[in-house]
This record gives sequence, structure tokens and C-alpha cells, in this order.
Amino acid sequence: MSKLRSWDDLQAFLAVLEEGSLTGAARRLGVSHATVRARVEALEATVGTVLFTRSVNGLLPTETAESLRETARAMATASELFVRQAAAAPGKIAGVVRISVSEFMGIEVLPQMLAELRQSFPDLVIELTLSNDVADLVAQEVDIAVRTFPPSGDSLQGRKVGAIPLGMFAAPDYLSRRGTPLVLADIAAHD
Repeated sequence: MSKLRSWDDLQAFLAVLEEGSLTGAARRLGVSHATVRARVEALEATVGTVLFTRSVNGLLPTETAESLRETARAMATASELFVRQAAAAPGKIAGVVRISVSEFMGIEVLPQMLAELRQSFPDLVIELTLSNDVADLVAQEVDIAVRTFPPSGDSLQGRKVGAIPLGMFAAPDYLSRRGTPLVLADIAAHD
């Protein structure tokens, strides 16, 4: 097997694997469809095996491609970490910090909290991932995850950073039809 010549080939492979098409991968990478195809073909030539087969639904990964998914994802994560760490001078609070947060908290709560942080550390770049899905901290998808539940597993640490007051609201006509819940347990009987 030949030595891998380009990280770009692996990025194209991973993009096609995750996007399911050359077009989606090209859009994600900001390159042309032809460039992605050429990079995947170069990688296939380097490793000596077919990684994708064409179908009416796009490109289908072969068994070999699927077996390489986690390794390629780990390499991409390591590359992203390298770039982020290299962007910050030693001892200086700077660089990129990726934070995963739910859509509600990312829109309604976090901006105010981050404003003061950004004023104190102007060389800090915050990348927010607004998603109601749980980000994988162990796989380093993000650096920090803001969650409304305690972390699970021994490799994660958690700290309470604030409280968010919540309220329950209903239209007056709904309450007149269904009654007003008086305790939390009453909510189970409501829409």
C-alpha cells in the first residue's frame, strides 16, 4: 500500500461518507464536485480498494469505507484540535472554544453570559453549536457542552453555572375547559 499523500483526500472521503454524495461533500468543503471526485479516486488508488459504489441514491460506502469511518472522524477531530491549539499563544487566553448548547439556551441565555467573557478576553473565539442533540465531549466534537442534566461517565466533569427560571403558560380558554393545574403532578392530565 502506498503512503497517503494528502490530508485533503481523507477530508474528501469523510465528507462524502457523512454527506452521502459528491455534491454534498463539495458544498461542505467549499470545493468543486470534480475536486471531491478526484480526491476520493486518489485515495482509492492509494489504499488499493474501492470505497464507494454509485447508486440512484448517491454514493454508497463499501464495507471497507464504513470500517474506516471512526478513524477518519478521529483524524479530522485531531486536525481541528491542532489548528485550534496552534492559534493560541502559550499562556494567553485565546483561540477557538467550541460550545454545544440547546437551541433555546443558545438563543435566549448564553449570549448575555458570553458577552462579558468576550470583553474580558477579546482574542477568544466562541463557536456555538446550537443543537438539542447531546454532543460527544469524549470524542471532542466540542470543548464545552452546556446541559440541563448532570454528565455521565467518569471522564467528564460538570459544574453548575446558573439557573434558568421556567414558567408554564396556557390560554385562558384552555384553562376554562381543562382546569388550572395546581401542582406539578396535575400537568400529566393536560395537553
